[in-house]
Amino acid sequence: MTSPIPKESQIPLWKVMISGGIGGLTGDFLMHSIDTVKTRQQAAVNVLKYLNMSTAYRTIYHEEGILRGLYSGITPALMGSLPGTVLFFGTYEFSKRRLLDIGCPETPTHLLSGLLGDLFASIIYVPSEVLKTRLQLQGRYMNPYFHSGYNYRSTWDAFRLIRKNEGSKALFHGYKATLSRDLPFSALQFAFYEQFRAWGQRYSGHDNIGIKLDFLTGGMAGAFAGFLTTPLGICSENSVANSETFPNIKNSGVTKKYQHITTINHPPTNPPHSINHTKRCYWALHDLQD
Repeated sequence: MTSPIPKESQIPLWKVMISGGIGGLTGDFLMHSIDTVKTRQQAAVNVLKYLNMSTAYRTIYHEEGILRGLYSGITPALMGSLPGTVLFFGTYEFSKRRLLDIGCPETPTHLLSGLLGDLFASIIYVPSEVLKTRLQLQGRYMNPYFHSGYNYRSTWDAFRLIRKNEGSKALFHGYKATLSRDLPFSALQFAFYEQFRAWGQRYSGHDNIGIKLDFLTGGMAGAFAGFLTTPLGICSENSVANSETFPNIKNSGVTKKYQHITTINHPPTNPPHSINHTKRCYWALHDLQD
């Protein structure tokens, strides 16, 4: 069991929110080009020039450049990342502190707080992912190198045309299916993390377990949560998948992420720095309490 942090030692909630927002913003920016390559690869598995990560990266760079190629979709990504992480961390910390204050057991508190954090953040990150993913697939306007079926002049143009041609609901396409995996994943991830960190404190003999052990416990928490929620992910992917998502890409083996909704870089198969964008900075925040 973890020991509740005395109120006088707690980080002010606004600092937690700002730190989380900056961390999420930084992580999304640094990883965006790799995310773009993965988006292209998984949306068009039969396209030879995207056969592996290094080849796809070089191809997109040489054909389309950096800003309109590897970093296409960066604007909606960052627009969703900052408020999304701020809302996630604010909700998680507020819920956790209030529930512990009224005497709720710690494990259920962490489960519920993680679930609520992702639930509220999803209102922001789901529409931003719809826009980001479409622009990543499109690349530059009138792209002659890859035909995704999308052709938007800008983020605003994408937002306007989606609402006009498909309705506002299209910005939340697959929302329920996304939550069916994301909510239990977030709940389990933070419950595991809090417990693993408590073990780390006992092992090291210090409240501040250090950045290396913090990342290790965070990575393990993501891996365990991902393992337990993988069946839910498969079900949600199947429920969202349809042949109309990418009008000009046939038989591409598209999964949920490329149905316009994503929990970016699900931890079971990706390194700790790629954990869901609403959680990237959480591991380091606890060390600021000491």
